[in-house]
Amino acid sequence: QQQASNKHLFAHLRRVAHPGDRIIFISDFVDFSHQAQNHFRALSLHHDILCLLVFDPLEAELPPPGQYTVTDGQQFHTFNTQDNTLRQRYRQQFQHRVDLVQQLCHQHNLYFQTLATDSNILQTLQNSPLKAR
Repeated sequence: QQQASNKHLFAHLRRVAHPGDRIIFISDFVDFSHQAQNHFRALSLHHDILCLLVFDPLEAELPPPGQYTVTDGQQFHTFNTQDNTLRQRYRQQFQHRVDLVQQLCHQHNLYFQTLATDSNILQTLQNSPLKAR
């Protein structure tokens, strides 16, 4: 269902965007399919594109070492963040996602930037490499 939604989004974008337009994609890029990558490649031929990877700081780094309990309102789970190996793997997993999107952007001359959810989006966009063009 997500792929169908993306297909419609890209089809609509190709209809309304004019050559030379600047396009900003704001996403977590978690389910960045091969099909979506193909659409980005096609759009990059005629548009300046910024891929803005949005993330929660907790995706990038576990909270300080300790015991934590989380809930979805019905179930409770406790986890321990003291294991340095776990902390490193967690950090690497996030960095791997960032690296994949950044590599795709580099290959297709797309601009790339990250944005933490606790950051100022206006300031980030003002400092964007897309703005400088």
